[in-house]
Amino acid sequence: MITIEESIDIQVPVSTANAEWEAVESSQDRAADATFLELDENRTRVIVHISYEPQSMHEPLVTVVGIADRRISDELESFKEFLEHRVASGRVLAA
Repeated sequence: MITIEESIDIQVPVSTANAEWEAVESSQDRAADATFLELDENRTRVIVHISYEPQSMHEPLVTVVGIADRRISDELESFKEFLEHRVASGRVLAA
């Protein structure tokens, strides 16, 4: 089993990041192990851990890990942009 870890810093309070993450995850019926670290009262580091089990011995591991890393990074960046935009426009969930 392979574990992939990616992180991103977001300009929102930890309670806001956590509430929005839970709303997005439940609406998309996906699960990812996420940790939220308060950097200061208005900045949060989101760390995502995903475990992956290769389907066969012939699966090119380097390719699979590279694709997974990129996808996780892209999704975290999208979450950051979405959340920072919501905060700027005053449309965040109550924490």
